[in-house]
This record gives sequence, structure tokens and C-alpha cells, in this order.
Amino acid sequence: MFLGILNDSPIPRWERQLENVDELVLDTIKRKKGVDITKKELHLILEVLYEYRVID
Repeated sequence: MFLGILNDSPIPRWERQLENVDELVLDTIKRKKGVDITKKELHLILEVLYEYRVID
């Protein structure tokens, strides 16, 4: 089982899966749309979309 870096508790499966989704979305944006953004920028964009209820 995977362990967290700063503690000994296992990382939940859904958290690992979300990390994979982030990587897939970033790769798609970079390759298909030609937009180079960082993971931090992606999270900021998603926060704004959530704030305005564009996504849930």
C-alpha cells in the first residue's frame, strides 16, 4: 500500500486516482489544444469554474 510522504497513513485510492486525472487533463490540454499550463494553474482554473458553479 502507498504511504504518505510526511506521515505513515496510507493515501486513499480516490486521491491517487485524482492525481492521474490531473495528469491526463494536463496532457490533453498541452497536446490537443497547444496550451502549456502547470498543475497549479489548472487547479486555479478549476477553483474559479467551481466558484461560479460552471462545474460541480
